[in-house]
Amino acid sequence: MPNLISQNLVKFIKNSLPGFSLFIFIFFTMVPLGLSPYKFSTYIAIVPIFYWSIYRPDLFPIYFVFIAGLLYDFISGGPLGQWGLIFLLLRIGMESQRRILIGKKFNVEWLAFTLVLLIVLFIVFLIGFLTYGTLVNFTEFIFQIIINIVFYPLIILVMNKIKIFISE
Repeated sequence: MPNLISQNLVKFIKNSLPGFSLFIFIFFTMVPLGLSPYKFSTYIAIVPIFYWSIYRPDLFPIYFVFIAGLLYDFISGGPLGQWGLIFLLLRIGMESQRRILIGKKFNVEWLAFTLVLLIVLFIVFLIGFLTYGTLVNFTEFIFQIIINIVFYPLIILVMNKIKIFISE
């Protein structure tokens, strides 16, 4: 009996890692990075949604992603529901594209992430403009896009290790 309990606990912990990774990235996103001359935050919280929606959607339920998006809204102080909606649309959209992306070379996945990032940031830009009536600093906006694209391969290395660990 104790062995069965410990096996179930290990399985539960492994299966919780995709969701836990999303929360880690949400909190990391809230940390402003001070790279002169810009103060910016990244949007890397979309990486685990992009990745797990393709590779392990069974461990990444839609309601969980929506709740994480609402948490992101509360923490960021943005319009309530903005990130909940964006995370939800991203989760549904990426799961629908998983057949296309699974088994492709990394460059194809990276390009897909770049396109998704541009779409997500356009939606953020549009919601921000409609909500606050002001435009974001374009230079900082481009810098955020570049940082997210550059860090994607490093983050995916970690995600792949987690995926392998879960499958063991």
